[in-house]
Amino acid sequence: MIKVIYFDINNPISLKEDLSLCLGYFDGVHLGHMKLIEEAKKSPFKKAMVTFSLSPYDFLHNQNNKVITTVDDKKEILQKIGFDYLIVLITSKELLSLRKDEFINQVLRRFNPKKIVCGFDYSFGYKAEGDVSYLKSILNDIEIITIDEYLVNDKKASSTLIKEYIENGNLDKANQILGRPYKIKGIVKKGNQIGRTLSFPTVNVKIRNDYVVPCFGVYATKIKVEGKEYIGVTNVGIHPTVDKLNCPIIETHIISFNQDIYFEEVEVEFYSFIRKERKFASLEELKNQIASDKEKIIAYFQ
Repeated sequence: MIKVIYFDINNPISLKEDLSLCLGYFDGVHLGHMKLIEEAKKSPFKKAMVTFSLSPYDFLHNQNNKVITTVDDKKEILQKIGFDYLIVLITSKELLSLRKDEFINQVLRRFNPKKIVCGFDYSFGYKAEGDVSYLKSILNDIEIITIDEYLVNDKKASSTLIKEYIENGNLDKANQILGRPYKIKGIVKKGNQIGRTLSFPTVNVKIRNDYVVPCFGVYATKIKVEGKEYIGVTNVGIHPTVDKLNCPIIETHIISFNQDIYFEEVEVEFYSFIRKERKFASLEELKNQIASDKEKIIAYFQ
């Protein structure tokens, strides 16, 4: 079982086990990140990923911290591939103010690294003043491996590119870089039950504030409910035809499913964009469109 450790620079802890560390932010834990993970796993030591609670860039620039993978998501992925620790550095002004030597001595050395794996462009310390060359010069008694950029369709695999694809509804390309479908977890809440009157009941999933939201529209999805997976017709948006909302939600019509699952946590996996969300002239027109969407999505998964 993987252990999650939150590291606060104002109340630091130390680990005594010999560790193989992966360094970075790792939003998405995409195919490029997997190259670091695979290298870290080659060592005989316990394996650990060192990440941040919030994106340092977003924190410094007072931006909303929208993520592809939450800390819980990272934990789930790492547990499946046999990592021992997920070390979460609590992002703070004090942590990001550390000079490069302070970051090495007050943070990295506390994790007792025997092997470090990072990207070729990894940087650390105040205003990113430390780089891989400096890290190697100071930690010359530790094996340090750097991984070159990883290309997918001739483009560098990056969290920024994945977010751009998701926000544009290009889930096929986002998933290619992720190496798996983009997933959002959320709690099912009660809606206005308009879907039932249209013969297409839906589960309404409240989107957590920190997930990257796909562009408004209909998607071919799979939804996991209590460990079982179902095909879904999913709309992301504010359902402008009836009772327009202020905040977007995920509405999924689950094919071959008819249970009340209010307040349950579900996982929605996004596979392909079907069409943009739009306002219909009548509920009958909306009903006919949903039926057409359902046929397309069933065909997609077949």
